[in-house]
Amino acid sequence: MRTQPAAASRHAFSGGELKLDKNHGCSKTQVGQLQTGAWDALALGAFTSSEPNPQNARDVALWKTYIGPDWPSQSKRIADNFGQVVKFLGNKEFDIYLSCSDPSKLCHIEKDGKSIGGCAYEYKGWFGTYYYIAMSAPYFTMQSLDDKIQEIERDLRNGDTKTATRSVWQKNTGQAFLHEMMHLNVVGQPHINDETVEPDATVMCQK
Repeated sequence: MRTQPAAASRHAFSGGELKLDKNHGCSKTQVGQLQTGAWDALALGAFTSSEPNPQNARDVALWKTYIGPDWPSQSKRIADNFGQVVKFLGNKEFDIYLSCSDPSKLCHIEKDGKSIGGCAYEYKGWFGTYYYIAMSAPYFTMQSLDDKIQEIERDLRNGDTKTATRSVWQKNTGQAFLHEMMHLNVVGQPHINDETVEPDATVMCQK
């Protein structure tokens, strides 16, 4: 990962790179957590980019549970959007600029008593569109995807199925990073709305 160059020389479309915003404010540990989350997000995106098989009972049950009864009309759009995530590295079609310094001034805000975990936004510059993801304190308290898998496997060995069967236990940095990527217009089409903390819908946040 490299620091963003001066505005006059940076290029929006080198493709497939994580870049630190010039005033990112991230510690070395936080940079590592962002990198891990990004690569785990790519793995999750690749895993979920296939459309469900309507003849497969497991696929039908899974999509009906998480998407709802109208899942057949939504599945292609959802799978295609997850497929766009993979293009970040595979096709090197866009870069992602990262920050821990809350440049949008939103991460200190609370919604319903919960702190904002991250924001995704875009900036249109001279050379094209720059895609930003800023993470705040809650993100850096999450476990990685690998840590979560190990925790679930340990619990299953001990006969405890709670962490394996309840999605609330499975939140991880990869899932959170993927969540923010889906709000970038280069990934989520049509634009995916979420909990907003100000009227400007170009800045999307998660709790």
